[in-house]
Amino acid sequence: MIVGTCREIKEREYRVALLPDEDAVAPPCELGHPGERGAGQAAGFDDAEYTAAGAELVEEAAFVYARSELVYKVKEPLQAEYGCGETRCS
Repeated sequence: MIVGTCREIKEREYRVALLPDEDAVAPPCELGHPGERGAGQAAGFDDAEYTAAGAELVEEAAFVYARSELVYKVKEPLQAEYGCGETRCS
């Protein structure tokens, strides 16, 4: 199963669903699972930590949704995120 994670876009939400540590990020990311660049920034984790754990970082959430079978999020998807795995999401 391909697992991805995205930056939370809900107002005043700073948590991230996957942390850059061996137990949380490394196992899924070692298999080439995508993560959105900056997903952990608001929670105090920079991209270098995710890259060091093996994450493949992409520029936009749309790429994560398009390539993942399961997306880890803290909060529910917002209307702006609906359909991100389809061509109507830019």
